[in-house]
Amino acid sequence: MCLYNIRLINTDETKLKLNSSLNAKLQINQIKYTNLRFGHRVTEVSIEIDDSLKDNEILLAESLVDKLKLPVECRYNILVKNNELIFGPFIGIFLGEKETVVLKKLRFLNSYILRYQEINGVVFAFTLENINKADLLVEGYYYNPKLDTWEKATLPFPAAIYKRSTFTKEWREYFGIFYGNKLFNYNTFDKWNMYERLQQFPEALDLLPRTVLYQDSENLVDFLNEWGNIYIKPINGKKGLGIFNVLKEDNKYCVKTREKEANVQWDFLNEDELLTFMRSKLETKGITYIMQNTIDIHINQKVLDFRVGMDKDKHGNWQNIMLVSRISGENSIVSNRAISGGEIQRVSDVLKNIYGYEEEKVKFYERELVRNAKLVSEFLERTGLLIGKLAFDFAIDTNGRIWIIEINSRYPDDSLANKLGDKDVYFDIHHSNIMYTKFLTGFEKASTDFEVVPIERVPEPKNYKLIIAIPVKERKNYINNIRQELQKIGYPEKVSYNTDLKKVEIEFYGTRMELDRFIENIKFGVEHRQKSIISVKEV
Repeated sequence: MCLYNIRLINTDETKLKLNSSLNAKLQINQIKYTNLRFGHRVTEVSIEIDDSLKDNEILLAESLVDKLKLPVECRYNILVKNNELIFGPFIGIFLGEKETVVLKKLRFLNSYILRYQEINGVVFAFTLENINKADLLVEGYYYNPKLDTWEKATLPFPAAIYKRSTFTKEWREYFGIFYGNKLFNYNTFDKWNMYERLQQFPEALDLLPRTVLYQDSENLVDFLNEWGNIYIKPINGKKGLGIFNVLKEDNKYCVKTREKEANVQWDFLNEDELLTFMRSKLETKGITYIMQNTIDIHINQKVLDFRVGMDKDKHGNWQNIMLVSRISGENSIVSNRAISGGEIQRVSDVLKNIYGYEEEKVKFYERELVRNAKLVSEFLERTGLLIGKLAFDFAIDTNGRIWIIEINSRYPDDSLANKLGDKDVYFDIHHSNIMYTKFLTGFEKASTDFEVVPIERVPEPKNYKLIIAIPVKERKNYINNIRQELQKIGYPEKVSYNTDLKKVEIEFYGTRMELDRFIENIKFGVEHRQKSIISVKEV
């Protein structure tokens, strides 16, 4: 692919110059006066044809780049839409409330940009702490592909956002004004809301256990008498926490749950004892619960389910990347490994070795699990949800029927396949998430890559702070190496370990060129899990 240059020029004129060939290629056509756009920031520009310029070159006033706050280290595509010239893609990743969250999650953040050459543009991590509502600006960290670092900057609101943390209702509505369907996972839903949305679709309803809200002890008794064996779950619960399995047999009652990493069971001789106990558990914490009839998914005294991850791709289509089986510890009522002590296995191995299915039947169920996940994902979208990432927990009962146990619309664990040695799955999922966000920016088909060529100036020395993620076992040697590099350049030793961030911290004074050279000398490792992840901010 031919690389194009945006060469910055020092001029008072608000012009963009290119030759007629490139003008036609970009489909600028007859546009003479228009806007340049970068995210939610625009500036006016006039287009001038200059056939003395090369076919791969644009001249652009530096003042316009400054107004747009366009990072010059990134590689861009240019899109013409609604008579505007748009630089992008400009992708935001929302990580929470405080700036320190970004620094604590540097390695996690870096997993999204491992294939930057397919993304291009600006990938920008930000939090609520430094949002300027008046000017539509936000402080955060963007990825610098030239140095492989994360650089602190104040940028405009991005063109689309991947929401990796929760908004309050106020913030959700605020961003809804600007983004509409360009806010990836704008909506989440709880267990009851999911049931209410899906019960209008017969194909989805066939996959769901009978579900009602817990209201009081009276409707608990009615539901238990109807089914004899029920589950009670918090509607916003996760990781299998706070779940009760209630059984009735011969007018005796049993309640099972997990507490403090152990299976716990209480037996009651009559209904009054049961209800007194359940009221103490369900009606004292202000938590809403649902009740469901129990699906028999125990095999060899263990609970088995199947995690099917659904993520939208670069074209906005649902795809399955992760497919694993979770097996609980013995006698647990939930399959989640974190609290049941279970394990992860391949779906094909579980269906063959535990269910005893032949190869043809194994392939049938693998197809059906993915087909049902895709179908229900589409149903949920039809109810008005703006979603691009879901995780389904399916079960296959003793009669071979598929059931939905739960759908996670928040932040499912993308690393489950790591336990099987399929470490690329984690990165493939994150790449798919960022490419879908790119799709939301409108740059799905953009193909012409531009690099910005800044004006060369005599650099001025400044103060910088580097925050660096480094594997724990390499930390001591890494700090020693940094000290040696600082000694080589005759710089005072200002390196420490930030115990709050759990990151190495360096103070540096020098020109940007000197800093860049220093960064190249202190980089460590190649593979994502072992390399140093470096953030830079001017102080």
